[in-house]
Order: sequence, then C-alpha cells, then structure tokens
Amino acid sequence: MDGNKNQKLDYDYEIKKGYWNLSEAVHLLLDVNADNFSVTEDGVPYELRKKIEKMTDLLERGPYDGYDKVGPGEVLEWAIEKGISIPEGLERVAKQADILPIKSDNIDPSELKEQIEELKKENADLKRKSKETGKQFAKTKATILGAALYCVINYPDECRAKTGSKDFKISKIAECINDHIHNWFKDENPPAIDTMKKRIGEFLSSKE
Repeated sequence: MDGNKNQKLDYDYEIKKGYWNLSEAVHLLLDVNADNFSVTEDGVPYELRKKIEKMTDLLERGPYDGYDKVGPGEVLEWAIEKGISIPEGLERVAKQADILPIKSDNIDPSELKEQIEELKKENADLKRKSKETGKQFAKTKATILGAALYCVINYPDECRAKTGSKDFKISKIAECINDHIHNWFKDENPPAIDTMKKRIGEFLSSKE
C-alpha cells in the first residue's frame, strides 16, 4: 500500500479541472495518489494517515471553510501563502496553465536569448531542407520568445501578475506582446494569444 504513494499523478489532468473537492486537494498537495488512499482507509501507514488528517484540517479551516468545491488556483495560492510546499510537478503545470505566477528570477534573459538563437539555427536548417511547416513553427516560436524577452525588459509592469508584485504571469506577457504585436508581426498573421501563452509556458516550465 505504501508503494502507491509514489505512483505518478496526472497533474496535467488535475490542473484542468474547474474545481477540486477536499479529498482531491489533500491528496494533490501531499503528492499522494487519490485513487489508492483516503482519509479513512484501513491499512494506510500511520505517518501518512496523520499527514492526511492534518492537511484535511488545515484546508477545512482555510479555502474549504464553508465550501465543498474550490478552484485549483485558490487552493495553490492558499498553500503558497501558508508556506505549504507544492509538489514540483503540480507547480510546474499550474504555472504553464497560467494558474500560478512565474517568479521574476525564473525568467533569465540570457536563457531566452540562447533559446531564440537555437530556434534561429533550427529555422535556417529547416530552410535548407525546404521544410516549410517546421520552418514557420520555429520562426514563430523564436519571434514569440523574442517578443516575451522584449516585453519583460521594456514593459515589466504590464507583465506583472498584479500591481506591486515582482512576479510575472504568462497571460500578462502574452497580452503585452499582443498590445505591441506589430513590432514583430508586420507582414504576416500574428499568433493567437493562446498560442503565445502556450509557447511561453513551454519554455518557462522547462527551466524549473
């Protein structure tokens, strides 16, 4: 039974849910597979059972006070505020899904520049091979990351998660790019905001 605690959780699926019930929130924050454990299940190791009971109590006195269902973002923001560690995989997909903000020190301009140069080389190689679809994808991704770098450096306040915060939010970066879109996409159709969010999220999540 204890071995199931380390069974891989499908964070991508869980983060897409409109809400988590109390049991789901408890198991996700503890990185425990909810399909194999419950608070009252016989045979759950004592140490794990106590952790589940304590986390349940904290959540009942926190975001679940008076509620049966709470959104993933509210649960995770509460956990951060209380200093409760969020499983790495869950935090990563939450940031990529734009549910949690990106810490400003996680956006390294030099790494963005390196990624842009790699995409430019990939684009040139694809051009030699006449692979138009791949070439356009690499070019668009390089342009989006270049635009993200420009916005974070030149319009940081427009990219913040909220006023006064040092953290950035993917949706805010994408909106900033869109507000200045003709700086980068003059003679072609610009990508949708959702596409920009996805490309920026893929890059940032790969660096954590």
